[in-house]
Amino acid sequence: QKNIAKKYKKVYNYFKRRDARMKIFMLSFKVNGVKNIEKDIEINFYNKTLKRFSPCGSNIKGIFGPNGIGKTSIIKGMDILRKISLNDNYLTNDFNLIILDKIINKKIEKASLEIEFLVIDEKKKKSRYVHSITIAITSPKEIKILFENIKKKDPNTDQVVGEILIENGIIKNDSL
Repeated sequence: QKNIAKKYKKVYNYFKRRDARMKIFMLSFKVNGVKNIEKDIEINFYNKTLKRFSPCGSNIKGIFGPNGIGKTSIIKGMDILRKISLNDNYLTNDFNLIILDKIINKKIEKASLEIEFLVIDEKKKKSRYVHSITIAITSPKEIKILFENIKKKDPNTDQVVGEILIENGIIKNDSL
């Protein structure tokens, strides 16, 4: 787990060191296994070409739909990914484990979360990243990260130019 945290810090510190003028835009979010969601639900926030990226006119103001469709589950999924990404001890805190146990879908017993985002640095250079994570209830008081992947993609294509892949706490690939 400590090696994973170090690799994660490597990516986090990269962004932290960047100039304050750097901008980050969420391109898409995918969730499965949160509350009543049993199949992938994906929201694309920007589905135009990234060659001439413009955030104007692509901001999400709200999520609408009938009751029970998964609107709250999507927001909960985003919050879980954010908390796991920014807090090293999130999955060891008893209070968080109780909350996650209530949120993770009981039928499939795991949750998969994925965010794709675009980073534009102070020199207007674009970098595209995809962060995927799967957590699962492994015992009554234990939730583990089964899978985690951070991919860096060419901003204009789907070509992966580097990645960190971690399965069951073991780094399988680190080319980021």
